[in-house]
Amino acid sequence: MRELRVAVVHLDRRTAEWITPEPDLVRESVGGAALNLALIGRYGTSSMVFGAGPLTGTFAPASALLVASFAPGEAAEQGSAVPAARMAESASAAAIRHVPLLLTAGPDFRCSGIDHLVLLGAAEEPTLIHIDGGLVRFLEPPKPAADLPTLGRALRRSYPPFRSAVFTSPAADAGIPFASVSIGLKGSLDKAGLAGAMATKNLKGILFGGSGGIGFANQDLSRSLEIAGKIRPLRKKVGGFDAVLKAIGGGNERKALSGAKIQEAACFHCPAPCMVHARVNAVDPRPLRDPKKQAGVLLMDHAGWVSLARKRRTTALPLLSESIRLGLDPCVAALFLSPAGGIETLASDFAFLQELAKGVGPSPTASASAAAADLTFGGSPLLSGADEEARRQTALAFVLGLCPIFLQRFPSVSGDLPAFLPDVPPASLDRAVKSVLNQR
Repeated sequence: MRELRVAVVHLDRRTAEWITPEPDLVRESVGGAALNLALIGRYGTSSMVFGAGPLTGTFAPASALLVASFAPGEAAEQGSAVPAARMAESASAAAIRHVPLLLTAGPDFRCSGIDHLVLLGAAEEPTLIHIDGGLVRFLEPPKPAADLPTLGRALRRSYPPFRSAVFTSPAADAGIPFASVSIGLKGSLDKAGLAGAMATKNLKGILFGGSGGIGFANQDLSRSLEIAGKIRPLRKKVGGFDAVLKAIGGGNERKALSGAKIQEAACFHCPAPCMVHARVNAVDPRPLRDPKKQAGVLLMDHAGWVSLARKRRTTALPLLSESIRLGLDPCVAALFLSPAGGIETLASDFAFLQELAKGVGPSPTASASAAAADLTFGGSPLLSGADEEARRQTALAFVLGLCPIFLQRFPSVSGDLPAFLPDVPPASLDRAVKSVLNQR
């Protein structure tokens, strides 16, 4: 059984301590969302936990996932440890939300020398956390930035180097309940309020240095190649980005990309891309920092793209880019845009989103909850699954540290995964998956 490194960070004291969870806890929870849940049970529902799975960053396919778990709202417990006997009771007292963070966030997290990060209390001043080499540093963030790209440029210029980051946003700073975190400057699948939960802790971002490495068994590479060989003939039938759109009822919204330059994109070590990177077309009125370069946006949030493309077919790309820039959930941004509009209203649509990110505009509460009814897996309609088997595949991915979209598309792969984890009893993995599924 692998030995895990868990950092318990007291934001109010600006201190961090490293612990090694008991072997029995690791054996029963395995990792990822299930171990996050156990740690929330131990430290109270006011804590927030970021956790990798045992396969995150390994040769296993699509091993990109980092899971952020938290309970909405404030809890009575303020971060003091809870006796082990109360762990399950405490964790089940709230509807814990697990937000998937993809791209390279998970591998870079583990390569920073950490498996799980427990955040307790709230910082007195706005704070950034930098993790690398098993060290946690507390940093003062740059002066308030108007958007995420401005923040990102300031951090790259004068802060310790980092490979990945999870940022809150101006919208979260304004207390907007449908603010969304961003992985670097690419957006995310956060539709469950992670950005707001981080903002209440005065945490502006977590930077992953990622300068280390991850161990693997001699046979893992050959196992990975074998799985990739099984998947290759299935890719055409299963499909990629277009198929994922169809799975959430958005097949027609693919047409909104007509004329745009697109390229397939995938998360860490994924053999079957399901995203695309699209060049924003010439209708975008925003000035470019480099006029020689055409602006682009990653379509990682399939549901967000469908929502915007239905509302503004001709301008969905620049509106998606603007939503990510401001840290707004694109689904809810689309919900609040006026019914009619197009190229002629793009400038006013931008202005509307900018005001929305400042907290000016319609009341979001009812609409935001309607846009993401099931928040267990971050609020994405794709990850919630159409049936129990799809939900089980999602939960399995959240425990092991794999992309849940990949595992839903290729469920047969789940039978090959235990070979990467010879020390994990099948019964323990099954219990870990059930513990996540029961948080509904």
